[in-house]
Amino acid sequence: SKAQLKVSVLSDYLLEGKRLITVHVENNSQQLAFFSRLQLLDANKEEVLPSYWSDNYITLKPGEKQVVTVWLDDFSVAPEAVRVYGWNAEEVVVKMK
Repeated sequence: SKAQLKVSVLSDYLLEGKRLITVHVENNSQQLAFFSRLQLLDANKEEVLPSYWSDNYITLKPGEKQVVTVWLDDFSVAPEAVRVYGWNAEEVVVKMK
């Protein structure tokens, strides 16, 4: 079975002309979540680009948590959701608040 990740958006705000979004990811399973990727999605479920992540691919041990930050230069595309998926992790899509 695949690793189960819990994903939540901690914050979403503007700072010095950039949109800054903070995402919390937790591995709630008993197995390693290997090489999981985070993406911002628009209303059409397409990746919002360019987006600059503090960590591109993350690996979480069972019970491990990580906070990842992404910033955007372009305000014309509003992210609607955060998507996390990985080599052996179930895909999770969480709507922005």
